[in-house]
Amino acid sequence: MKQQDIQFEVFRRIADAGALTTRRIVRECGPRPNWQGALDRGALREVHTVYGPVLALTPKARERMAPRFDLPYLAGPSALADRAYQMDALSLLEEEGYTLARHEYKRSGGVGRQAGTTSQIVRTVLRVPRRIEAQLEQDWGFVYAPRFDAISGASPEVLGYPALPPKK
Repeated sequence: MKQQDIQFEVFRRIADAGALTTRRIVRECGPRPNWQGALDRGALREVHTVYGPVLALTPKARERMAPRFDLPYLAGPSALADRAYQMDALSLLEEEGYTLARHEYKRSGGVGRQAGTTSQIVRTVLRVPRRIEAQLEQDWGFVYAPRFDAISGASPEVLGYPALPPKK
């Protein structure tokens, strides 16, 4: 793969996710010199957080891409770190066979049906791997998909669909 292709792949992954850890990009896309050009050109920025460095789009790159694509809007270091580490955790769970059912997002201004959401993920609902689902069905009965409540923007936890973090 050419260096320019690697840089584009890194940019695409980060744009899709909102933010990713530098460690994950190195693991999946190769050493830093392969994609350093995206940082040098100002398409990506690296933010050093308490948890380690994370990569995100620069405001300039986000502005240029936003009219054509629905990109997550994450600006502060803590929001970037949260998203990057959520994506790392999700990747590890997907390797174990879990699949993403949906993300639930923080609500923004407005009341009732007028309320929108931000790009901040507050909860992720997963579906257990098929082998675990089969065991749950054998032990407890049928596994039904959770019903999403459009008003509250959430759904109850049900057998076979754990939520991270779980509701308290």
